[in-house]
Amino acid sequence: MVAKGCGNVSARLAVLVNDPAIPAVAQSMFAQIGQHIADLDTKIKVVSEKLIEQHKANPVSQRLAAIPGLGPTSAITMTLSANPVNFESGRHFAAWLGLMPREHSTGGKHSLFWISKAGNERLRQLLVVGALAVIRFAKPGSKSANYNCWSAGLARSQQSLWPTRSPGSSGQ
Repeated sequence: MVAKGCGNVSARLAVLVNDPAIPAVAQSMFAQIGQHIADLDTKIKVVSEKLIEQHKANPVSQRLAAIPGLGPTSAITMTLSANPVNFESGRHFAAWLGLMPREHSTGGKHSLFWISKAGNERLRQLLVVGALAVIRFAKPGSKSANYNCWSAGLARSQQSLWPTRSPGSSGQ
């Protein structure tokens, strides 16, 4: 058993490499895996430092990072992948990201379905993670309290749309 997290995997691999009960071939493979993980960590650190340098040199990215939920990585990713002159409005930008619901209209009847998930998947993922962080960690009385009120209202509206079943009910 290994606890969750990358640091725990490396620690467990170090134990396995030195365990005399483990065959030598397996110890060798565990050592190679541990070295591969260490190499990947180093590469990730180098790329992260380059992104931070680009973020610090880009005034648009710095302004975007001031938005709650957007950090340097999200801000520089958005700055580098989206040119604002290509979008007429925020709605067009959201559609480009794939955040607009898919629509099926017939005979004057409009139906909205799930979000299309077309567009820049990585940027959409960064924005969703940032929004969830703002919702989760908003403290009453702080700047982010308004976002928390919005999220509480959203949660209430979702509960009214999708009522939960009481224990023991068959759901019919």
